[in-house]
Amino acid sequence: MSRFDENPESRTVANSPLQQSSFVFFPEEGSIRRMIETHPDVFRDTADRALNEQDEKNQSDAGFLRARQTACAGYATELAKDAGQFAGSLPQTLFGTGDGAAYLLPVGLFFERVEQRKRRWGDILTDLDRFWETDGFDPHRFLFAAEVLRDPALAGRIRDVAERRDVIRGEAQRLSKEIGDFTETVIDAFFQRAGQAVDLNGSGAGMRFGTLIKLCGELRHAAESFAKRCRENTANEKAT
Repeated sequence: MSRFDENPESRTVANSPLQQSSFVFFPEEGSIRRMIETHPDVFRDTADRALNEQDEKNQSDAGFLRARQTACAGYATELAKDAGQFAGSLPQTLFGTGDGAAYLLPVGLFFERVEQRKRRWGDILTDLDRFWETDGFDPHRFLFAAEVLRDPALAGRIRDVAERRDVIRGEAQRLSKEIGDFTETVIDAFFQRAGQAVDLNGSGAGMRFGTLIKLCGELRHAAESFAKRCRENTANEKAT
């Protein structure tokens, strides 16, 4: 189970560390400043290696995120198609109700396909959990070194790498929230309402076909909208 499910209130997009006050809790600033001034090449090389590593990680994380966004869009598109086909297979009765005993198996199979998609989204939520964890890259210390070294080019690169990292993490966190919202407010609500319309307690004798068709239409529309958002997020992330 994803931590999103356990504590959704804790999932808010993190503020960029570059928006926070730098060096407030940096009591060793004086001694580190002298070390940097004494060995400038060492600190410049250290910063360069760390930025190269973080830049590579940003590229890897961006590809990882795009793959999950694409998968989300694909699952939602499949769900929308299934919902439309299932609704079309139901009888268009005059009063919207009837004996649906013969439809219990198709209903069950459709519900299982919806549940399978929900489990796949749950797997993606688990994959995205790491973007909620604090990583080891602290741009403030490198910005401090760039300040001491009087190297604006290095400072600019540090900001670029850190901001790119924050954009990727923010997009991943937003995708997590959107998946959680969709599965809870759309899929879970569909199961609850559709389960009542099937009339399982009466073995389908009073199945409300009209209600089922309406619910499938709502599910299809919501899934199509979700797929569109995922594709747009992927396109926007590629453009940054």
